[in-house]
Amino acid sequence: MNIKTITTVALTLFCVGCGMNQEKFIEKAVEADCTYRLACYDEAVLTFEGWDSVASCSNSVRAQWEDAGSGAGCEYDKKTAKACIQSLEAQSESCPTEEGIPDVCLNVFTLCTDGGDDTDAADTNDTDSSGE
Repeated sequence: MNIKTITTVALTLFCVGCGMNQEKFIEKAVEADCTYRLACYDEAVLTFEGWDSVASCSNSVRAQWEDAGSGAGCEYDKKTAKACIQSLEAQSESCPTEEGIPDVCLNVFTLCTDGGDDTDAADTNDTDSSGE
């Protein structure tokens, strides 16, 4: 791990304790998610995606994080957001064989309606308007 990564992780951990609003959470989640991808994804994937820095990755993944809390009625949980960031950062250090967002991050935004992604992990049986 290089000094830039260590500094980024240390600063992120320090700021996480301050209590994040939703906008700050999205910034931190995008940064931690991209740090993970750059550290753990296969070089061919990084080349294909055009990711050679957190900034270049951020352009691709930011919308995913913003969409998670975009629906009407979304409730944002600061404590879960803090745990999510910590899990994302830990993922960068261990590079788990199963890629994806840590489960705790699925509960940062809940009770979303009207177009947002309800990321409540308990709601796994979504159906479209035809009931399928």
